[in-house]
Amino acid sequence: MNHTALKDFILNWEAQTFRYGRSDCAIFVIDALEKIFGHKLSTKLKKWSNKKEADRALKAHGGGVEEAAAMVAQLEGLEALSKPLVRAGDVCVVDVGGRVALGIMENAADAVCLSPKGLVRVPKQLVLRGWRVSHA
Repeated sequence: MNHTALKDFILNWEAQTFRYGRSDCAIFVIDALEKIFGHKLSTKLKKWSNKKEADRALKAHGGGVEEAAAMVAQLEGLEALSKPLVRAGDVCVVDVGGRVALGIMENAADAVCLSPKGLVRVPKQLVLRGWRVSHA
């Protein structure tokens, strides 16, 4: 895990505003996988540009955010992790004020995700589960 790349990636997203399909929690994680780990998704995701379309895309991939993330992670060969095992750079699902969102572990204690309020940090206690990009 390249911590400098992770830090730079997060800094580049600090000023992003939430827009479905362009800068939302899923796009944030997809961009992180590609830019930090060089992992371009092979799974074909339905495109979305508003909440209704995003909900349809989630349903096509298993249901809600957590279910869709688990399905895509499995298809992509990411290693599933229980909450205690997530660490910096891991993809995670977090509870952000009662809403589930995708994020990236920033360090051992915090995840970061893009929410309608912008980029937010969430304590590890609110991580529900995670996945790690495995390198051969």
